[in-house]
Amino acid sequence: MAGADLNILIVEDNPGDIVLIKNLLSDIGEKRFNLLIAHRISDALKMQKITRSDLILLDLGLPDESGLNTLRTLLTEIPDLPVVVLSGLHDEGLAMEALSIGAQDFLVKGSINGLLLTRSIFYAIKRKELEDQLTHIALHDALTGLPNRQNFFMQLGRSIENAKKSDTLLGLLLFDMNDFKAVNDSMGHQSGDELLVQVAKRLREAVPANNLLARLGGDEFAAILGGVKTRDDLKEEIRKIIRLLSGPYPIEQYLIDLPMSLGVSVYPEDGDTPQILLKKADRAMDLAKKDLQEQVVYYTQEMEHEERSRKLFRETIHRAILKDEVELFYQPKVNLRTGHVYGAEALVRWRSPDKGLLLPGEFLPWIQGTEVLNILGDWTIRKALWQMDQWRQQGLHLPVSVNIDVGHLKKASFFRELKESLDSCPHVPTGFLEIEILETTAMEEFLQIQGVLRKIHALGVRLSLDDFGTGYSSLSYLKNLPVDTLKIDQSFVIGLTKSLEDLAIVRSITSLARIFNRNIVAEGMEDWTLAPVLLELGCEQAQGYGIAKPMPAADLPRWIESWTQSHRDTE
Repeated sequence: MAGADLNILIVEDNPGDIVLIKNLLSDIGEKRFNLLIAHRISDALKMQKITRSDLILLDLGLPDESGLNTLRTLLTEIPDLPVVVLSGLHDEGLAMEALSIGAQDFLVKGSINGLLLTRSIFYAIKRKELEDQLTHIALHDALTGLPNRQNFFMQLGRSIENAKKSDTLLGLLLFDMNDFKAVNDSMGHQSGDELLVQVAKRLREAVPANNLLARLGGDEFAAILGGVKTRDDLKEEIRKIIRLLSGPYPIEQYLIDLPMSLGVSVYPEDGDTPQILLKKADRAMDLAKKDLQEQVVYYTQEMEHEERSRKLFRETIHRAILKDEVELFYQPKVNLRTGHVYGAEALVRWRSPDKGLLLPGEFLPWIQGTEVLNILGDWTIRKALWQMDQWRQQGLHLPVSVNIDVGHLKKASFFRELKESLDSCPHVPTGFLEIEILETTAMEEFLQIQGVLRKIHALGVRLSLDDFGTGYSSLSYLKNLPVDTLKIDQSFVIGLTKSLEDLAIVRSITSLARIFNRNIVAEGMEDWTLAPVLLELGCEQAQGYGIAKPMPAADLPRWIESWTQSHRDTE
């Protein structure tokens, strides 16, 4: 910088002060500055369009602006230039406020010399460079160099204003890579990072110039397409982007074919604020991810109606829980060798006043991933414990298993609420309660709940993996998780006598159970003729329609008595 000529713009209407500045620099032989003069803020802004300055020396009292408004106007119009204020006032408060607004330094005329002025100029330029670097780091993704979520959100607001002024459309695009997690898991995070960098590179090439790109986090990217006249024009631009993004990505010695899901919302049709457009594009992207046949999904009003219906339905289910319209049915579990009924699984039903008795598949998907599902889970545990206590008083001592969503287990208050429920039924042994978790739960989620699972197990509550054999990390589950029971998925049990593959899978699972010293239960035993096959494979415990359908709690004691009697009669 020492040998470079710098353009220093002096914004000052007092000729005497301009001469003073020139003399201060001349007295020390300073020849590195090319001094430009503007007498008004408006003149300074016009000059910037012709000759780019490196720094501005600003007086706060000008004909067209005065006081700190002078500084504010200048920084608003030329935010990337460093400004040093030159004031005739010894005012510490004014100086601090000027610095807080964005000035790099505040000097008092008559109290400076050429060396101090020169040093202030160079320090101001350097400080501005460092500020810009820090701002860039704060607003950009370190891996891809793209703007980050915060930056994108700020720019989206400006883009909406520009679209409003120009009366054009604006498309908000959210991209999500399908199965990116599989790349990270199978090839490692370094390969995953390389894939993200390549996707960012293709996006830069695909998205037209002067449009904003961003990495919002993880494998989610975003783009703003502005200046579009018609919806058809927008769709054509998006088709071009998808074509350029398609095709394999070279990672190490492999070619990775990883299609993307894209959700789109459009200003002004779908909203006029960043929050609304982002929410609607995200909704469209979720639908694209669920329906992989539709790579691009545009937000529609029908989605709004569907979301409103979901919300109303969730509220209805919540009220049903509070009004005791939901109840638990119980499906017995038996020992195939002895006929002993050793437990039951609690299965929720909704006795809707309008639609009658509803099975879980008719209402649980509507509350998946919401707080209502957690509320239902807590209710199920309390109700099952209460029912075991009622049966105990009738002389029936029967353990019960309940299904709990992994998202509920991740809730910070789950363990405390479980313990409170157990404490409310002190006569029910904690080992009588079993919590079932789907084995298809992602391994990363299991890692997140390992701690709470161990705490639950330490209470004496039993744990089982439901639908075992349908997941991807069975050995990891068995090795790392405190699981007592494996429940063989019913799809394998049903096909046991018809498919050699299903037979081999059940045989493998029973072997794993023996190796890891776990109990094993066959689900979905629809036909009693499967009992000898399961026993031969080493699976002695089962549940399913071949034994009994789920039934109300009041019916179970009578069923057990009848089952036990009929089993004795056949011995």
